[in-house]
Amino acid sequence: MLWLCLYFPQLPLEIHTRAQAGSSPWAITHGKGTRQTILLCNAAAASCGIRPGMAPGAALALSAALQLRPRDDRAERQALGSLAAWAGQFTSLVSLLPPQALLLEIEGSLSFFRGLEALLRRVDRRTAQLGYVSQSGVAPTPLGALTQILEGLGLRSLGDVLRLPRAGLARRFGPALLDTVDRLLGRRADPREPYVPPPRFERQLLLPVETCEREALLFPARRLLLELAGFLIARQAGTQQLQWTFSHHRRPATHITLGLAAASRDASHLLKLLRERLTRTALAHPVEAIVLRVTDLRPLHPRALRLDGAQDAQAEDWPQLVETLRARLGDAAVRGLQCFPDHRPEQAWRSAPPDAPGPLLPPLMRPLWLLPEPVALKSREGVPYLDERLTIETGPERLESGWWDGGDMARDYFVASDGTHSRYWIFQERHGARRWFLHGLFA
Repeated sequence: MLWLCLYFPQLPLEIHTRAQAGSSPWAITHGKGTRQTILLCNAAAASCGIRPGMAPGAALALSAALQLRPRDDRAERQALGSLAAWAGQFTSLVSLLPPQALLLEIEGSLSFFRGLEALLRRVDRRTAQLGYVSQSGVAPTPLGALTQILEGLGLRSLGDVLRLPRAGLARRFGPALLDTVDRLLGRRADPREPYVPPPRFERQLLLPVETCEREALLFPARRLLLELAGFLIARQAGTQQLQWTFSHHRRPATHITLGLAAASRDASHLLKLLRERLTRTALAHPVEAIVLRVTDLRPLHPRALRLDGAQDAQAEDWPQLVETLRARLGDAAVRGLQCFPDHRPEQAWRSAPPDAPGPLLPPLMRPLWLLPEPVALKSREGVPYLDERLTIETGPERLESGWWDGGDMARDYFVASDGTHSRYWIFQERHGARRWFLHGLFA
C-alpha cells in the first residue's frame, strides 16, 4: 500500500479567508481573556509585523484593518469532512486525521493518474483552487505519511528513536510509543476507518465582507462548485439541479434553483449558468453567506451521442446551450416539443421542458414540417395539384378520431411527390366534398 497524507496547516484561517478574492490581513486567535493570543495569520497580516503568539491588542495596533476571528473547531471539522468528500476523486479510500489532515490510499490510483508525481501535482493544484494550502507526505504506512518530530523527548528524527533500546523506551515512556513506531514502520497493522461521504452535497461559505457585487459572489461560488465537482467525481455522478441560497443579515434569503437539461459536474459550465442567472436576479440586500445544495445525484455516463449519431466527448454542447438559454431567459422561455398519444396530427404534440421524457410512439411516416393549418389543394378529376400534378407514392393511411371532444375528423393521408421529386403529406376528406389538402412537407 502507498499512503498520501495531506496536511492543511492554515485550515483554521482558510475556512474564513478562502471566500475572498483579495488579500486583506486576517488572524485567528485562541485562548480566553488575557491569555488570548494570535494562533495563525495570513501573509497580509505578517507583512504588517503580526506574528503568532502576539496579543490581539498589539496586533490591532499594527493594522487597524486586521480581521480577527476565534478558532472554530466545529467549522474546521466540517471543512475537513468536505475535503475528504472532495478527495474521493483521487482514491476510493480516504480517512480523516483530525484536526487538520487527511490520509489517502493511492497505490491503486497511480496508473490512472500516470504516476505519483503527476498525481501529487494534480492534488496540489486542485487544493489551491479550493483556497487551501496543503503539505503532503507519501509513505508505505499511514503513520509514515504523518511522521511527527518527537521534540518533547529530545529526539530530532526517527533514526534517533530507533537507535535507542526498545526495552528502555518501553520502561520510560510506556508501550504506546513502541506501538506507534511499529505501526509507522509497518511492523504492526494500522487499519484506518474509511470516510463515508454523505448522500447529498451541502456546503456554506461565509463571506468576509457583505456584498451585492456579482463578481465578488462568483469567486466563492466557484470554489463551492469545485468542491461539488470532486464530490460528484467520487460518486461517479452528475446532477440536474443546483439549489443556491444567498443569505442576508436579518433579511429573507434569496434562493436560486438552476435546472440542467442533462446531468453535469462541469464546474466551469455550472459557474457560467450561475453568472447568467445572477445577471437577471435582483439582490435587494448585501449577501453575507452562500450555500450550495445538491440532492439530485444521477449516474453520469462518460460519453454521449452527437446530433449526427456519432459518439463524441463534446456531445454535451447541445444540453449546455439549452441550460445557458434557460439561465439567461428563464425556464418558461425555453421549451421543447414532446409527442402526445393522439391520432390527429395537430394534437399529437405538446410543449414541454427540454429535458422532460415523452411517450414512445410507433414509427410512422410523418413529415418534418407540419403546417399550422391544412392548405386546400386544387384537383382535377379527383387528382390533387400543387402548381403541377401530384403523384401518389404511398397511402392511404386512414385517420378517424376526435369525436369525443368536438374535433371529429375522418381523412385518408398520402405521401405524394411532384416533378422536382419534392415530397408532400396530403389528405383527402372521407366525407362531404372529399377535398384535397396539403398538411406537411418532407425534408
